[in-house]
Amino acid sequence: MSRLEPTGVGVYLRDLSEATHGKPDGAAAVAAAHGVDFVALAACWQEADRHTPMNVFDLDDYGRAFAKRGIDVWVWGYPWGTAERVEQFCRTMAQARDAAGAVGVLLDPELGFKGERRRHMLDLLEGTVDTLDEASGLGFTSYGLISAHPSFPWNVAGGWGWGSPQFYTVPRRTALAGLDQWRQAGWRHLVASVPTFGPNSGERTAAYAGAIREHCDGVIFWSWRSTLKLEWRAIEAVARRDDPPAPEELVA
Repeated sequence: MSRLEPTGVGVYLRDLSEATHGKPDGAAAVAAAHGVDFVALAACWQEADRHTPMNVFDLDDYGRAFAKRGIDVWVWGYPWGTAERVEQFCRTMAQARDAAGAVGVLLDPELGFKGERRRHMLDLLEGTVDTLDEASGLGFTSYGLISAHPSFPWNVAGGWGWGSPQFYTVPRRTALAGLDQWRQAGWRHLVASVPTFGPNSGERTAAYAGAIREHCDGVIFWSWRSTLKLEWRAIEAVARRDDPPAPEELVA
C-alpha cells in the first residue's frame, strides 16, 4: 500500500509542547513503542475572523523525530470557507508540509463549509492539490455520518484523497453505517478517526476502535493530549490486532 494512503494506526497531535507530548525524540519513542504507523500534526486553524498557523516552531523537530522512527508524518488543518481564508490556508499548509517533511496534507473542513460557504469547497480542494507534488498525499476528514449533515458539500468533496470519517461518541453500529456512507460518496480508502476521550475511551478504547478497524484500512486516534496509559495500551492492542471486539453493549 502506498505511504500516501496510510494504513494501520495513527494519532492526532494538536498543540505541540514538551508538557503534553514530551521532547520530539521522546514523543517519537512513545509512538513507536505502541505500534503507531503515522501521525497528523496540527498546522493551521481557521475561524471566520481569524487565521492561525500552528506549531510553526515545532513542526520541523517533531516531524524529523517521528520520521526517524519510521512513522509517517502528515500535517493537519481546519479551514474556513471564504476566498481569503482558503488562500491563506493552502499557503500555510504547504509551508507546514515542507517544514515537517510530511508525507501529505490532511484537510478537516467542517462547520466552515456548510450552507452558503459550501461553494468554497472546490477552491479548497483544488488549491491544496496545486501545492502538492507527485510524492505528496491528500487526506480528507470530516463528519462521520453524511446523512446527518445535508448542508455540507459531500457531492463536491467525495472521493478526494483518502477519507477519515470521524466517530467519537456514536455507537459502533452508527460508525459502520458511516463508513458505508463515505464509500458511497466516493472514498475508497478509509482511515476512521476514533477517540481516546469520552464514552468510547478508557476500557472501551480497544474494543471500539478495534471493531471499526476491521471494516476499514486503519484508524487514527483523537488525540494525543487525551491519551492516558490505558488508552496507550489500547492503541498498542489495536495496532497488533490482538484484542477481540467486545459485545455491542460495551461499545454502544
